[in-house]
Amino acid sequence: MLIFDLDGTLIDSNGVWVDVDKTFLGRRGAPYTKEYHDGVAHTILQNAALFTKSYLNLEETPEEIIAEWLELAKDAYSNVALKPYVREFLEKCKEE
Repeated sequence: MLIFDLDGTLIDSNGVWVDVDKTFLGRRGAPYTKEYHDGVAHTILQNAALFTKSYLNLEETPEEIIAEWLELAKDAYSNVALKPYVREFLEKCKEE
């Protein structure tokens, strides 16, 4: 059995999360800044939500923030492309 990380490893999903962040912040009248990006990138959703709550001084719970992010990301994932050669690599793994 092989286990792979999907986000950013098998699929090129980084743009999805930038779009989610920009939409989320825009709904609250906040700009997407390098400081915000650095606070939420490369961490788990729970930590990113805690950062976001503090950074924007939000009343929403981390769980509510995460739920909104996931709703924003849901449709975008249907259009995310595989990274180059992933399909061929996975087919090779299946053969072996």
